[in-house]
Amino acid sequence: MKIMNIFFNNKYYNTENDTNNNDKTISNININQNERDEFKTKNVCHYKFFFFFKKIKKIKNNNSSQEISFNKITFSLGGQSSRTYSKPGFNLKIRGGKELFGRRQFKLRSDSSEPSYMRTKLMCDIHNKLGLPSISANYIKLYINDEFMGLYILTDAYKESWIEYVYGEKDTTNLYKCEYCDLLYDTKNGFENENKEASDNQELYEFLKAMTKAKSSVDVESIFDLDQFYKEIAIEYLSSSWDHIKDRHNYYVYKNPQNNKWIYLIHDFDLDLCAYYYQLSECINYDFKKLFTY
Repeated sequence: MKIMNIFFNNKYYNTENDTNNNDKTISNININQNERDEFKTKNVCHYKFFFFFKKIKKIKNNNSSQEISFNKITFSLGGQSSRTYSKPGFNLKIRGGKELFGRRQFKLRSDSSEPSYMRTKLMCDIHNKLGLPSISANYIKLYINDEFMGLYILTDAYKESWIEYVYGEKDTTNLYKCEYCDLLYDTKNGFENENKEASDNQELYEFLKAMTKAKSSVDVESIFDLDQFYKEIAIEYLSSSWDHIKDRHNYYVYKNPQNNKWIYLIHDFDLDLCAYYYQLSECINYDFKKLFTY
């Protein structure tokens, strides 16, 4: 039986969130499947197709290999508008209660709209070096059935396993993905709880009500991590990052049980750092205050 192999030539994840590729190599992900492998295809939102593979292996480096096997893996198409690209992205989930470097869910993204192929890596590294809660990123080469699919960017994802690894809270019910919503109560329907078994969103609603009624930062400083939020907004401002809260998506909110404050978590950085400007001079001379003027 063929298996799915992941070859890591560097540490990629550790407790320091160090994503630097210290040995200057690029990792490989090899996915192989034959007719006898269990797989299933079904349609869900955005025509998402699921493929269930049998095995996954990790080889730490080229000189001495250490193999870790997983019996249950979900491999699916990923992304939103990027699903229309000729080089799509994928999602990888390790099932059965297993994990890799403390994570169970990963993203493989092609960033096809981003010619430099550096924005996601740079923005993740900036967050990691500043000590801000964030996903991490590195480069991999993807093979499916021994066919080279191209260079991809591998990141972890804001999921329950990420929260457990970073904050120590297991099976959180207070991690929400935000799509087409502001931090205001009238956009509450745009918040999707990552814990599919959670049904009580009252804590989120109380937070959004307080944000809506607030006259100044003093009114919410006890429930919202303003220091972290200000740092994120400064990064978005300086990097011309218009594809997050300014565009009302590509961010999460999470209630940290250690201080009972909600935090703002951003992701998807392929349109940051002056993306879609025809010339660098346009970005340099642009009045970025317009980014945060509604």
